[in-house]
Parts: sequence; C-alpha cells; structure tokens
Amino acid sequence: SNVTKYAGHLACPVIDKEMIFRFLEFGKKNNWGKRRLPKVKVSRWIESHLTEIALAAQKTMSALNISSKESVVLFGLDVSGPGGGQWQLACDDGKVTIAPGLPDDNCPTLKLCDVQINKLLLRDVGRTENSVINWAQPLESVIQST
Repeated sequence: SNVTKYAGHLACPVIDKEMIFRFLEFGKKNNWGKRRLPKVKVSRWIESHLTEIALAAQKTMSALNISSKESVVLFGLDVSGPGGGQWQLACDDGKVTIAPGLPDDNCPTLKLCDVQINKLLLRDVGRTENSVINWAQPLESVIQST
C-alpha cells in the first residue's frame, strides 16, 4: 500500500484514552469543523461610489482632450479586497457609463486594491458636492493607453 511504501519507516501512533480526549476537545473547540470564519469588515463599498468614479473619469478625459466621437473608449476598473468588484467604463461622446464586469483583454484595466481606492475617495474630504475627486494621476495612464 502507499502507507507502507511512503511511511513504512514510521511507527504507528498509539491511540490511547488520552489521545481520544484530545481529539474530542479539539472537535468541541472547532464546533466539529463548522467554525465560522469572522466576517470581513468592509469600510466602503466601491459600488456605492461608481457615479463619483464615472464623473472623475469624464473630467480626466476632458482634461486630457480625449475625444470619443469616432468610437467608444472602453476600459476596466478592477478593485480587489473587501468591498471591491469589477466594472467596465465606456466613454461615448464625452459621457461615461459604468457596467458590471471587466471588458475583454484588449482593453486597459485600472487595477487597485480597496486601500488605494479608499485613499482616492477620501483624499479631498473638504470638497464640495458638485466637485469631482482628482483621479487624474491613476486614470490618466489607463485612459491614454486606449
């Protein structure tokens, strides 16, 4: 057998009363394998900020003089970590729309972790409601590669 082949040189453990009680104690502490993992605390659901992100992308494309009248400019937003997700941003005639899921592999994708995007969202805490966060630096490299 494989046990004899690979572990034949090891002595069989002695299963005594003390070992059985250790097994039982471990099972009780672990709720018999049904221990629940602690829930991850999500500080910010990125999905609730998609309008703000779309406005930032729109403002950045305008500042870079990127016109999409001829075709739709498409790029992805991939946010890893708690509260993250994957979306595709399409800019058509200066208007940015967001849909769930990433575009195909030919389109550039901005990849951020939840900590990075939260820093961007919180960077300008004193901004007015009509202003848009300045995402020029992270979005510029992705948009220019389209």
